Amino acid sequence: MALHYGLPLADNPVRRGNPTCKALTQKLNLITHLQLKELKEEALQLALENERMKTELEVTRRIQIMILPQKEELEQVAGLAIAGFMEPAEEVGGDYYEVLQHDNNGRILISIGDVTGHGLESGMLMLMTQAAVRTLLENDEQDTVKFFSSLNSIIYKNAQERLEVDKNLTLSLLEYVPTYTGDYESVVVMKTSLWCEMVNWNV
Repeated sequence: MALHYGLPLADNPVRRGNPTCKALTQKLNLITHLQLKELKEEALQLALENERMKTELEVTRRIQIMILPQKEELEQVAGLAIAGFMEPAEEVGGDYYEVLQHDNNGRILISIGDVTGHGLESGMLMLMTQAAVRTLLENDEQDTVKFFSSLNSIIYKNAQERLEVDKNLTLSLLEYVPTYTGDYESVVVMKTSLWCEMVNWNV
């Protein structure tokens, strides 16, 4: 006697031509169609978001380049011949340099800085640094300790409390003071007890 396990062939739901199988296939096709539609919509949204971010980064990059010292501005700095160039490795970088001359007293400050990392956050911190340094100079803050304390407080609060980013900024601030360097003291040559000659090395 032969034994048969499972449903009879006539009742098997996966048998070709079975109504249950057709309904299951149609349902699977509908699910697949909906999933593909959702995936296409998600891909479109991602493409639009990427384009938006790319546009924002390009705008930030242009602003970053625009606030750097321009050629005409550098040519107006008295007593110095200065040229500068910066090209970010990515859309937006954290590099920063500035040459500022106070309108009233002619005080000249040269600052060079770098924010860790690249991208929008680093670029924003660089913009904040430029604005803060310029503001302190316009207020004629000449105390170095107060200058850097105020600058550090401004940047830290903006970075930690507003942007909530963990970035570091390295900044060198130089003040140009016109003076002579490399001068030597005059030499007095004693030839006799009653006669001497002074040699001026700076002629």
